[in-house]
Amino acid sequence: MFATHKQVIEELLTLGLRTSVLEAHSSITENEVFVVHDVFKTGPVTVIEQELSIYRDLQAHLGNQFNNIFPQVVMRFRGEQLAVIEMTWLGRSLYDEVFKPLSWGEWASVLAHSPDAPPILAKLALADKAIDRTLDHLEMIFVSSRQDDPRLADAFTKEILGALRVNLQRASLLPELEHDMVSIEKAHDLWSTGLVCSCCHRDLMIQHIFMTEHNEKVDVRFADPRSCVPHYDETPTGRTMVPNSIGCAAVDFAHLELSLVRAQMELKQIQPEIVVVALERVRKCVLNWVKLQRFSSAFYYLALTTWYTQYAWWPPKLGKIPPAELRWLYDDMVTKARQRVASCAALARGEDISDMAI
Repeated sequence: MFATHKQVIEELLTLGLRTSVLEAHSSITENEVFVVHDVFKTGPVTVIEQELSIYRDLQAHLGNQFNNIFPQVVMRFRGEQLAVIEMTWLGRSLYDEVFKPLSWGEWASVLAHSPDAPPILAKLALADKAIDRTLDHLEMIFVSSRQDDPRLADAFTKEILGALRVNLQRASLLPELEHDMVSIEKAHDLWSTGLVCSCCHRDLMIQHIFMTEHNEKVDVRFADPRSCVPHYDETPTGRTMVPNSIGCAAVDFAHLELSLVRAQMELKQIQPEIVVVALERVRKCVLNWVKLQRFSSAFYYLALTTWYTQYAWWPPKLGKIPPAELRWLYDDMVTKARQRVASCAALARGEDISDMAI
């Protein structure tokens, strides 16, 4: 008899903790997450092994700093088709703790009528603290794993360009934007120049930033790192790519920024005057990293564009079309993806786009 993922977890627990599964979370991938005293993640063997490899590679590069930023992860079960990793409990995600309750949950009505209410301000202040710790972590990761190697910069530029093309295909924006995409690809040297590599998460968004709070102090950890920028693994080269955590932090800043942009857009549907200060902190930090010549403003714009194209695709697992309450957000991502690809192409062709903000 075929066992469900949950049954596999509960069978594993009989060997140790003897507690029931507290929460189960599915995603747009084949993986599922189960919360007990620790966290168990199940999925196809190759996918789970690849994720475990990324955690191990991050640990190899970061040394003792790894434990301050990522969870401890071990393989608990490996079958013919299913594998299970166990990781230390990290708390709740920044999205679930702050933004989801304000935009979709119990605090939405309060936000709509009393945006200055103490509970609302407390939630947003919590986000500020979590983002401050996140920015500290990104700095520590960079300092601990910096590699000034043009070959790495070249490889990562190819990765993000490959991801951009796949994302456009997924979003059915090719061949419509093929001319612009070719221009972007031909400007490889523009994007790779001045790129300093280090370890990166490759999928850093508020849903993957987990937090706990003790005596008003916020502790933050990152979960679910990827082996490549989504969805470079769907390219011929990406399919054979050895899991590697070295890339460029620009891709992490870009996804973090966009996830906060999307969260702010959702909040503004409830309260148009709301401002997410944490978003401005991220943008200010990006400008500082550009000033420090860790990556160029051009490459950062390319990274942001790549993430916009990722959100211009609607995962079939979530339904054939976006539900009415999310259609506006999806449509905005599609529009912005088109605009940003056009701007990237103009930049690649050397056109004057001096009014283009990062």
